[in-house]
Amino acid sequence: MFRFKSLELMNWDCYPNYRVPMDGEIILLIGQNGSGKTTFLDALRVLLNGPRLSKSRTLHHYIRKDVETAMIRGVVTNTLVGDRRTFSHLGIYGEVDVSIICIIRNKGNRKIEKEYFIVKGDPPIEKIKDFKNGMRPLQYSKQLEDAGVSRSTLQLIALEQGQTDRIGQLNANQLLQLVMDITGNKEIIKRYEDARQNYRRASQQLLELKTEYNKIQLQTAELEKQASEAEAYKSFLDEKKVIETEKLPISKWYHILDNLHKLERNYAEKLELKVVAEKQSKGVREEQEKLKTLRELIQKDQNELRGTQQKHEKELNALHQKIGKCHSEWQRLEELRKASLDTNVAESPQELKAKQEEVQLSYFQSKNALGEVEKKLSTLKKELATLEESPLPTYPDEIYNFREILDEAGIDHLLFAECIEILEPKWQLAIEAFLGRERFSVFVDEHDFLQAKKIGERNRYAFYISPYGETEIPTQIRTNSILAQLQIADERIAERLVPLKDILLVDSVQEGHKHKKHITITQSGYRQDKRGGIFIAHKIRFYCGGLAVEQQIQEVEEAIEREKEKIPNLQVKLSLASEQKRKIDEKLKIIRRKEEWLSSKDKYDEVKKEGDKYLAESEKINEERRKILKDIDLLNEKVNQNFAAYQQAEKEFARMQRDQKALQEEMHNVEQKILQLRWQKEELEKEIPSDIRTGYTREDVEDRDWLEHKMKELFAKIENYVGCKELEKIALFEHETKELKKKKLQLVRQENDYQHRSDELEKCREDYREMIIHTIDFYNKSVKHLASLAGCKMRVFLEMGNAESLIEDSRMEVRVAFDQKREVNIRDKSLSGGQDVIASLILLVALSRMEQDQASGFFIMDEHNAHLDTVRIVEVGRFLRSTKAQFVLTTPTTENVSALSVADLILSFTKKSNKSPYAPKPRFIRRLN
Repeated sequence: MFRFKSLELMNWDCYPNYRVPMDGEIILLIGQNGSGKTTFLDALRVLLNGPRLSKSRTLHHYIRKDVETAMIRGVVTNTLVGDRRTFSHLGIYGEVDVSIICIIRNKGNRKIEKEYFIVKGDPPIEKIKDFKNGMRPLQYSKQLEDAGVSRSTLQLIALEQGQTDRIGQLNANQLLQLVMDITGNKEIIKRYEDARQNYRRASQQLLELKTEYNKIQLQTAELEKQASEAEAYKSFLDEKKVIETEKLPISKWYHILDNLHKLERNYAEKLELKVVAEKQSKGVREEQEKLKTLRELIQKDQNELRGTQQKHEKELNALHQKIGKCHSEWQRLEELRKASLDTNVAESPQELKAKQEEVQLSYFQSKNALGEVEKKLSTLKKELATLEESPLPTYPDEIYNFREILDEAGIDHLLFAECIEILEPKWQLAIEAFLGRERFSVFVDEHDFLQAKKIGERNRYAFYISPYGETEIPTQIRTNSILAQLQIADERIAERLVPLKDILLVDSVQEGHKHKKHITITQSGYRQDKRGGIFIAHKIRFYCGGLAVEQQIQEVEEAIEREKEKIPNLQVKLSLASEQKRKIDEKLKIIRRKEEWLSSKDKYDEVKKEGDKYLAESEKINEERRKILKDIDLLNEKVNQNFAAYQQAEKEFARMQRDQKALQEEMHNVEQKILQLRWQKEELEKEIPSDIRTGYTREDVEDRDWLEHKMKELFAKIENYVGCKELEKIALFEHETKELKKKKLQLVRQENDYQHRSDELEKCREDYREMIIHTIDFYNKSVKHLASLAGCKMRVFLEMGNAESLIEDSRMEVRVAFDQKREVNIRDKSLSGGQDVIASLILLVALSRMEQDQASGFFIMDEHNAHLDTVRIVEVGRFLRSTKAQFVLTTPTTENVSALSVADLILSFTKKSNKSPYAPKPRFIRRLN
């Protein structure tokens, strides 16, 4: 078996992630009661998939509700035992470390799952967290068993605190089973068990076969009578079968043949009528085709005439367009001629154009100026309406735009100007002049601060963006400071207001000059500080509090009145410029018309002659068009007559089609009946074998009605038969006779097999007896040797069972003698608690020495020193070390050096502090050789 080198716990009870060494032969866990020793041992039990934990604890005791994943990882050796390594069955070879891992997953609702892994090496915990598809507990136990961890070892590591003597409390039969499970020859045990099962199975099969043979003998005698009655009943059935399967079907077959001949003659007559009807229908269709061809020729002529008509229409439309153009041009020239007769303008065109440019410039300047005034007036009225409706002053557009963007981003914020109210109107100008750009600072929550600054950068917001502060307003404030003149609506901006307690408001420059260490500002906005004095109230508009609203309303009303005063003067200028422009435009228009007539005078008569020519051509085309329309009407009448004749032929063809369809349906019905009769004939021919059908002539077969009457009589006889009607009894009788012979042969073979199994069992029983005697003899030697090391006498002897009860009744008795007293049974009540512990340890450790020099093993002993004195403790330690096994021992915190001296490695545990959720990491001390 392997040896532990280290153990790592993650999220196991109060251990977050600790790793401790375990590379000693004897490892001693010490600590106060409740310091975690049992918790550590239970981690080992879970890692080895032990059957139970200490004190009936469960995984829920060690896995906290808030923990999703816990881990127990042991690093062990890949020990060479004989000629193979411990984990070679998993493909892990060589002297390398191996990690055995248990990952515990908390699924909630008190559901916890375990998953096991066996991997080469010592992988980091980050890699282990990604492990998937591990082994289930049963599969893992099988792998551990192949690595040398037997089921009995798992039972032994499950010993409770102070129960090291438990093995000594087992009865004689249980002790024997424990020894055989760990050290017995599994092949011999299995062979004996198989032989015993085969013997019992052969014995049972022989008994069952004899019972079955006797049963068949009785059944065969009863079946003989029933088979005779069934033979008589069968004769009626056979006669019925001949009529039912031969004579009656043949009679029906001849009847179907007669009906089939009649229908086939009828079908041939209808087929002749169909040929005549199809010929007539074809003639009507040919007549229709002729009418259709004639109609297509007429329609072709119509299309040609329509093409000519369309051509004339296009020519006529072109002429009408030309006539219209000539008429429009003549009218235009006529108007120019009349207009040129009464024109009288004194100025030259150049003079008029110069005046026109001057007047147009004046007109557009006046119009643009009036538009600007009206636009500004509209904006001021909207601003006034907003101020009158809102309790807050209006701010520059960029403030509103940025606040709207913050609202869309879901960022709650405040504007500095909204959070203060100036108490005295006389200081409104001074305070707002001093605050300046600070009035438009925006304040947001700390968690929105970064996002708000990013939005400010993206939108180029030219004022500060700050987080809400936790500064409190000071209680002692100068009465003449700016802060004293402010009413604060939201104290989250207090951090910006606190410096205002040192800014003083003064009535004059002279008064401010006295406060050289402070910043002062007069009512008119003159600031004084260490650098000197400066006027800061240039073009200041109020934005803070109710006074700002009143001042803004007054400013807007005054601006509206100023703009209204500009409108009448601009309207007069625009009206004069418009009238001058109209008069000049009219004079220029008269001059242009006269010039245009002079240039177009020769064209006046030509346009009139050209129009008359186009009118004559139009009349000629109209005459030809009327003639074509008359020809088209005549062709339409021929088409209508042709179509009427075609429709009449179509009706006649439809009537013929209906008649043909009716005839076709009649033929189809006859055809279906013929098919049905043919199918019935074929089905009957399938039922009637050909040799039987040819063996009966029409005269040999009785009438169908007589055969049906005969069938009724047979039905009555069969129905009222009082004997055995079960025909299978005939075959069953024959079958049972054969089965009786077969069972006789099987019985002989089974008796031979029974004798063979009995001989085989006797041989295996002898092998098992020799093996158990040899094993207990060797175990007795180990026990005696270990007892001598422990300072006592102890022996083991075997009481064998007999024959069938060889295993069940075999017992292993143990006798022990301490302090040169008489020998007693190991379960004798005269033994002290310490003697019980030593005797149990000898039996337990002797199991690991059964492989002589290769002895090994792993044992957990929780408070094994419970009943031992100092001398016994030292002797037990020496005794344990001699076993070559690995032991994990526990003891409460003690000053007994003897209890500590036995260990190679001491792990010291400490109770968890109430101030910490985690237990301290165990400390360790190594023994120096």
